Amino acid sequence: MRKYRLKLMVMALAVVFGFVPSIAHAAGAITVDFTTAGSTIGITPTTDSNGVAGAPNGIFDFDEYAVIAAILADVTDPNHVLVHAAYTQALASATTDLAALLGAFPLAPIAIGGGTLISNDTFTALDAFTTGFGAPLAGDYTLALALDPLLAPSGDVDGDSFSNLDEHTAFIGGGQAAYVAAVLDPTVALAATTSGGGTVLVGDPLALSGTVLNASGGETFQWRVDTGSGFVDVTDGGSVSGATTAALSISPTLLSDSGTYVLVVTGGFGSVSSSTQSVTIVAGLPTSSNTSLMILVGLIALCGMAIQRKVRIS
Repeated sequence: MRKYRLKLMVMALAVVFGFVPSIAHAAGAITVDFTTAGSTIGITPTTDSNGVAGAPNGIFDFDEYAVIAAILADVTDPNHVLVHAAYTQALASATTDLAALLGAFPLAPIAIGGGTLISNDTFTALDAFTTGFGAPLAGDYTLALALDPLLAPSGDVDGDSFSNLDEHTAFIGGGQAAYVAAVLDPTVALAATTSGGGTVLVGDPLALSGTVLNASGGETFQWRVDTGSGFVDVTDGGSVSGATTAALSISPTLLSDSGTYVLVVTGGFGSVSSSTQSVTIVAGLPTSSNTSLMILVGLIALCGMAIQRKVRIS
């Protein structure tokens, strides 16, 4: 019986002092509502003020907060311990630094403390903001300021060699949840985007380019085009080059080059089709200019008829 009681006592002490890894680790999970807290200091879903001197850094503030919140809530995330410690320190410091503002902005320490983790530039911008209210960030934020390689736009939180800004550009089209899932998962599927296209005068060059994120190396490329009968592979030859690269070039263009283009990328994470690019090859001036020209010609003709009629009457 004494041994049993002693065993219970040891287990209780282990839980209290964190000697049981699974229980102690689970206690580190934090659920933080940065959206509500941020809203109280004027942040909106389209606010991007976390760059140098408050300039945009390319990622919406709430998207950056969402990444931090996801890491804090997931004890299995490789960066959970670092981010947890940094947020705990920053929150305590912000609560002290903003003591005079808590009556009007009770959730400000959450928004400001969490925001200091985003990047050193963000810290500078937030410090300028709170200093304007007579509450400079003078506390200890050293752990937050060490997280740039992870959480800043130029950082790489999942270690897949693509910056957080790169992944935001590639995945935010699917919504905030899609971006957060991708930026925290180094094995996320390929993502490809394209640029170029539009209306091109016949004979002028056409350039389409693709960008691949979360690649594993050794990817293959194939441009495809749908001219009205379904997608078929583009092949090099004549005025076409780069059909199996990330950059397609057609020079000079023909009217038959009009269509919808897509880049298919195949690699270690599977195969993916990029966003499509619509290309319209036109002869002479673009349609809008042709319309204007036709109107002008019509007006001249009407004026001519009016003059002739006046002469005849006279």
